[in-house]
Amino acid sequence: MLNWDHFRYMIAVADCGSVSRASVALNVSHATVLRAIKRVEDELQIRLFDHVKTGYRLTSDGEDILENARLMESNVQQIVRKAKSRDTVPSGLLNIITPDPSIFDMMPIFKAFTSTYKQITINTLSGSITKPLDFIEQQVDVLILVSNTPPEALVGRQLGHVQFGAFVHKDYPLEKHFSNKPKPLEWITWSQTSSQGDELHLYQQQVLLHDGMPTKTVMNASTHGDALRAVRAGLGASFLRKPFVPSDLVEVPLKKPFREWGVWVLTHPDFRSASRVTAFTRFLADQLAESSF
Repeated sequence: MLNWDHFRYMIAVADCGSVSRASVALNVSHATVLRAIKRVEDELQIRLFDHVKTGYRLTSDGEDILENARLMESNVQQIVRKAKSRDTVPSGLLNIITPDPSIFDMMPIFKAFTSTYKQITINTLSGSITKPLDFIEQQVDVLILVSNTPPEALVGRQLGHVQFGAFVHKDYPLEKHFSNKPKPLEWITWSQTSSQGDELHLYQQQVLLHDGMPTKTVMNASTHGDALRAVRAGLGASFLRKPFVPSDLVEVPLKKPFREWGVWVLTHPDFRSASRVTAFTRFLADQLAESSF
């Protein structure tokens, strides 16, 4: 018997254009996707896709089935959203995407929250959230984001702000980059996975271009934490969270200071009334109002 999962795989192949890309998007094996497609074709006695050089192309029958499959997808999402918003007692799993802990450490707040709300289990996730559908597909309840332009379709509030600056290790020969003939500054880039278009990464580059300082990228770090460790090892300079940098680092003087960035707590519009979500967002706002970023 066919079920929703079979059609979910079909939609993924249609959207991605290939089985391999669909399997990556769904985090399942290549064979699992193929079996699901074959199951639908065998049950319905039709061919869904033609395998062409560029990937998988829907047949006319496949296009008809896809239209109905998308209606099924919309109904499933609506069921999930309504179910998530109807709980009245704060309990169960609370799935949260958090910033890099070297930018903003959530663990002390999590400890205090779970001590107060003993029926809630916090589950931290990683991923990229840019639109409400991402909350459904990745099963996320709350996104804590460092940004100045949070996605407009999400709901939430700004809790405060953080500041960044350019830093090097104290033993790094910084003076050679400020001489009459300055040498390019060894630079370490980093990004944050949950940011829309990774605006922090793009803004770093804009600051450097505006400052006119010659740079040479020596490392593309996957996170702020990796960049921090690279700077402490003496690899070069990077933008790091202020004012809580280690004492063995010194700030690089820039003509244009790095602006402040907001810290936001965001959720899907349909999840904001869920008791575990409202309990967490209120608790987080209260905690941060009493402490310094």
